[in-house]
Amino acid sequence: MDLMSSFHAFAVHLPMGLSIFAPLLFGMLAWLVGWRGVDARAWWIAVLVAWVVMGGAFVASSSGEEEREGLRQGIAAAPLDAHESAADRFTLATCALALLTLVAQVMRDQRRRRLLYVASVILAFAVAAAALRTGQLGGALVYEHGATSFRPTH
Repeated sequence: MDLMSSFHAFAVHLPMGLSIFAPLLFGMLAWLVGWRGVDARAWWIAVLVAWVVMGGAFVASSSGEEEREGLRQGIAAAPLDAHESAADRFTLATCALALLTLVAQVMRDQRRRRLLYVASVILAFAVAAAALRTGQLGGALVYEHGATSFRPTH
């Protein structure tokens, strides 16, 4: 197994894992910063996590694209397309979350900032759901369709 053929499997775990953890973290930070008086700079943790998830989603998506053609040789198009579509939705949602957390951080009006914190938590749940769906479809490629048997030829 060459490095590229295993990189996608490696790359997906960081953004997926962080996105599952993010709603809890964001909720805790929103409550502490928005309602308990903790220094607003603590929200930078949410911003950092959101941007790492987004960056990881782009790396995972790019590495998946590189493996796609090799998988086309042995796997039907429908499951590959379903996984790719879910991954695209996940990546788009991570972009929205990264921007929303950043806007919340730079917002000066406390009332609006709190609304953006709440919106960030809600969107973090949507990102987590998208991550779970993408992972489920990716797992199906491996365990139901034998994706590990078909590797790209470089």
